[in-house]
Amino acid sequence: MKEVLIMSIRYWYDQTNQKLIVQHCASRKTKVIKSPVKIDRFCKAQGITLDECKQVQSGEDRLGMFNRPWKLWKW
Repeated sequence: MKEVLIMSIRYWYDQTNQKLIVQHCASRKTKVIKSPVKIDRFCKAQGITLDECKQVQSGEDRLGMFNRPWKLWKW
């Protein structure tokens, strides 16, 4: 059985620029999500609403944004 590592992330929604910023806690790498469809997918995976993202939130990298050897779709 393959062991899956859960990565800690912080994320918040920038209302001014209408984008979601996701930061990997260990490496401090940052990814920006601009597409409303991808933002909605991220929120559903985290189990939150966009209104809750207006403040900095902590969570797990449930979509594997920071540990993929391949890209399912470009972030």
